[in-house]
Amino acid sequence: MKKIEFLSHVDVPIEVVKENFTEELFKYLLPPVLPVKVLRFEGVDKGAKYSFDLAGGLLPFKIPPFSTKWSGEIVESGEAQGGFYFLDEGTELPFPLKHWRHLHRILPNPQKGGIDILDMVEYSCHLPLMEYSLYPSFFSLFVCRKQRYGQYFQRKN
Repeated sequence: MKKIEFLSHVDVPIEVVKENFTEELFKYLLPPVLPVKVLRFEGVDKGAKYSFDLAGGLLPFKIPPFSTKWSGEIVESGEAQGGFYFLDEGTELPFPLKHWRHLHRILPNPQKGGIDILDMVEYSCHLPLMEYSLYPSFFSLFVCRKQRYGQYFQRKN
């Protein structure tokens, strides 16, 4: 199992972030170079479900056992330390992924002002070697998120 932790700082009040963790943000954070079609997004409260198609409808057929669908559920959410968090787990993952667990922790940062968003991901693959080969791609997605979080929430502030 591989782990990725990434911290992003955004100079906006926590209320702005909390009210804007929406489907619009979900879509904004998806990789801009990958055609992704959001099929379902129910929010970030416990029990909410999400689903998207990584091929974005570009492929007119499916190649079993390979799926382009990624679905999950928020299995935990709540308030903590003046902020909030939610944890999503993949329920249907595209090959080669076997397990996906993503904790989002949003906390005020009294020293810098604004908030910190901590993304903590654990994932595993059916083929362990794939965990290492996917790591650079997943890491780069979170590097991009750091900038995109700032751009998105500054527009909403």
